[in-house]
Amino acid sequence: MMVCRTLDFVKKFSRLRLFTSSNAIAMLSLSAVPTARSLHATSLRCCHLAIHSNGDCLEINAVGLQQPLQLHYAWLRGHCYCDKCYSKATYQKIFDLHCLSPFEKPVDIHLEDQNLSIKWTDGHQSLFHIDWLIKNSYSGYKQTSKKTESYWNSNKIKELNPEHVTFEKFMNTECGVKLLLSNVLTYGIGMVEHVPATLEATQQVVERICPPQENLFGKMWQFATQPVHSDTAYSSVYLGAHTDGTYFEDCPGLQVFHCFHHEGKGGETLLVDGFHAAEIVRTRKPDAFKFLCEAKVPAEFIDVVDGKMVDHMHCVDTILKVDSVTKALTRLRYNLYDLAPLNTTPPEQLPSFYSALSSLTDAIRDPSSEHWMKLSPGTVLFIDNWRVMHGRAAFTGNRVMGGCYVGRDGYLSRARVLGLL
Repeated sequence: MMVCRTLDFVKKFSRLRLFTSSNAIAMLSLSAVPTARSLHATSLRCCHLAIHSNGDCLEINAVGLQQPLQLHYAWLRGHCYCDKCYSKATYQKIFDLHCLSPFEKPVDIHLEDQNLSIKWTDGHQSLFHIDWLIKNSYSGYKQTSKKTESYWNSNKIKELNPEHVTFEKFMNTECGVKLLLSNVLTYGIGMVEHVPATLEATQQVVERICPPQENLFGKMWQFATQPVHSDTAYSSVYLGAHTDGTYFEDCPGLQVFHCFHHEGKGGETLLVDGFHAAEIVRTRKPDAFKFLCEAKVPAEFIDVVDGKMVDHMHCVDTILKVDSVTKALTRLRYNLYDLAPLNTTPPEQLPSFYSALSSLTDAIRDPSSEHWMKLSPGTVLFIDNWRVMHGRAAFTGNRVMGGCYVGRDGYLSRARVLGLL
């Protein structure tokens, strides 16, 4: 085993070779400079890094990692981004994974500066940046993935008091859009103020991010208490906390609200951070949390116009969803109004289901979880429909609301382009 102990020694040799047959180790000092697509937290700045072969895998050990990265050789060969394997014009793979051997082995490995170079048995050469490997490998993502969300209850969101964006700043500057999206990503809500109280102006605000998501309710919608659709939203009664579109296979990513007019009392908007409530269940009743991540629950929307059914939406999915690697929450699907007949849970599991659902509902309906606010004309509210639930108080008088849905793919794409993800 050869060990390079000092940086001076490394400088004498332009390349350190690691042959898979000898399980040798190479160490050197790196000064990792992150790019917009590199690690969120720069844990590799001026640290020691070691690599060695371990059977079918290459191990990378670095200060700041809890465990060595385990990089399977087949995975490395399949993730070569050279011009022969990846098109820089279309950002698509050229290399045919069907040609990849699961027992792929290199004939030569060396580490130079911040790049890992691998020569394969067919003579092909692959080059990987260390930061890229840490961010994009399974073990690296599991250790370095950073939670961007800040969970909140009523008191917490009042203390945080996320900054609102003015209509002028939002429409005319990139930093305005970034601030709004940053708030949505962090808190699950964001607001634009001083917007003209019209559906057209509301659409202009939404389209600064991406096009609205069109569905059976239309592209942009405006409603009062007239029963345009078979939905309690088209009434003046109290609505408890819920997420929208649980009956859609592609449930909305964002819910957008703008109150154009209200003459009367009540109608305050209710907001509840569903991830905060779900984490309470995970901590206090982990078995209930696990059950809600696994049990499939049907939801439906039946629309009847003039006595005739015109739409029947139906979807079966879990109430909670977590990241398969980090186990962080990624989606809440909670709407007791739109539950369909429960034919997906066997009788012996029903007590567990109702108990788990009750635990989550208790956390949601805890008064400390409920944040109430009064929407006024000119304020456009964006809600992460995969995380934050909304509701409303009963109201009197004429109340006119407008808004739309925004697809999750669209607004997350915008966030990535702006460097927020």
